[in-house]
Amino acid sequence: MSRDNTEALIQKLLRKKKDRFEALAWLKGSHAQSQRNLSEWTNAQSVEMVQQLYGCGAAEVLAVRFDRNPPYESINTLIVALPADSVKRFAVFEWANEQIEKQGFDPEEDYGQPYLYIWFD
Repeated sequence: MSRDNTEALIQKLLRKKKDRFEALAWLKGSHAQSQRNLSEWTNAQSVEMVQQLYGCGAAEVLAVRFDRNPPYESINTLIVALPADSVKRFAVFEWANEQIEKQGFDPEEDYGQPYLYIWFD
């Protein structure tokens, strides 16, 4: 996907009020009637992944694009608000690109964008 298309998609998803939540809070809200996860990971693994992103310096991690099959809910897409600090940005991109490359996709480059779109297959 081109830079312009990615940026347009991110802006479209950010404008949605429904099905857009802070990822960690959403995952921690998991319970028997609403079992929440990121992609194929367990809830605990999903929480850990989002905590890792925050640990790298992400300013905010948003969960978008939900799949629901009650009692299961999952997300496959994260939008990460990137920090201004160059060391933290590098750490966020390094973490994200490791995940992206594990899935066989090309790594993302930092061109000064405010958000990073991470999709899990």
